[in-house]
Amino acid sequence: MTGDLDEGGSVWDGEALRFLASLPVNSRTLELSGHIVQARDGVLCLRQYVPVLLEALERFESEPASKIADRTRAARALDDETRAALRQEVDDYLAVVQARVETMDFDESAIEGLDEESALADPFAVLAKAVDFGPMFHVNLEVARLMLARSHDEQLYWWEYARVCQRDSHRHSLLRSQFLVAMNTIQPAVAALLLLVRRTEEDASKSPAPRPTLDHYVTQLLQRGPDGWRREIVKRLGMPQLNEAIDWESLANAWDRRDLFTHRGQLVDAGYLARHPEEGPIGSLVELTVDDVYSAFDLAGAVRVAFVFATAERVWPGSARFLAGSHGEFATEDLDKGRWRLAEGTARAAIAFTANEEDRRLARVNLWLALEGRLGHEAIRSEVEAWNTNGLPLRYELARLVLLRDDQSALVLIEDLLTAGEIDKADLATWPLFARLRQEGLIEPSG
Repeated sequence: MTGDLDEGGSVWDGEALRFLASLPVNSRTLELSGHIVQARDGVLCLRQYVPVLLEALERFESEPASKIADRTRAARALDDETRAALRQEVDDYLAVVQARVETMDFDESAIEGLDEESALADPFAVLAKAVDFGPMFHVNLEVARLMLARSHDEQLYWWEYARVCQRDSHRHSLLRSQFLVAMNTIQPAVAALLLLVRRTEEDASKSPAPRPTLDHYVTQLLQRGPDGWRREIVKRLGMPQLNEAIDWESLANAWDRRDLFTHRGQLVDAGYLARHPEEGPIGSLVELTVDDVYSAFDLAGAVRVAFVFATAERVWPGSARFLAGSHGEFATEDLDKGRWRLAEGTARAAIAFTANEEDRRLARVNLWLALEGRLGHEAIRSEVEAWNTNGLPLRYELARLVLLRDDQSALVLIEDLLTAGEIDKADLATWPLFARLRQEGLIEPSG
């Protein structure tokens, strides 16, 4: 549902224009306007490169090993016949290695009574006890002796071709890197916004603090992580709406992953396991999906939006209400594109900062749509069932029926509202509320 649900709620109504005209043009409001624009756009710009990178990775990893090896400098120094002979030698070597691996004896008694957690805690030590790597060592020693008779370029080409033949997929690493890119957009934005708040406060002070002091203050706050931000920023800077505007639990969980990926790769360590026992034993891999990465970008955008609302309210009191009132257009775009966490976060911020009941109801519907998209229908059922729409415009009863999947009643009410002119075919074609009905062919928006 968009801002069209609000009969007089467009952010560009006369009251909003008068408010915007009243804003003073100074360094603080100019800086704030830049943050308002970049809160979403800065994250969405980076988000769009995820499929590009994945496509490039797939294209590279599907290339034949010979093609990759032939692009090296060493390959250019060798003729076709020599390169072909070296590749065959590598293929033969790898075949022997594979045969040795398949026939390698595994001493079961060496790991008797060993549980998965203990094995993953020190996997190489366990493997060394259970497997005799002597035969494999001798195979590699024979190859090393043969290589001594090769030229430098032949050795380089041999090893490059062998390396590529045995390459592992870097998909995990790519997803991890993009998760970190997403999460690392949060602190710089929050730092700049907190600094803006403090400088605005200092403008009114008779003895303003120097910039190094302000920088140190902001840095100290941000080093404490989301739990510390919630305790200190909400309290010290007087931003109580952030309690409601941000999904702090999701942010804390994502931040734990961010710290683990930064310091330990994707392998669970003791500290992470203590906070997330569902992830598996120490040493296991924290799996990431593409959706996890997109969700991280959307969560980052939502956090930035919430802090922009809070900062706007501190820099120029009353401005957050108008940002909240304009959230519908952004929510519509995000819901339409399946950016569930961003739509959810924008709706949370709108609910937290608006004083207008119509805007609050609209944001609540958008929040339910986002939660349903991310978590499924059952995640919202009880709240929607408890929603009392008596006395509200009929479009909200329509929203309730659609969210509860009472399609028969919803379709009847749609016809009534179309006849009364309260909604039109364009609404049926564009409102995210009707996305499921469109997909299931229950409504014909273009008819």
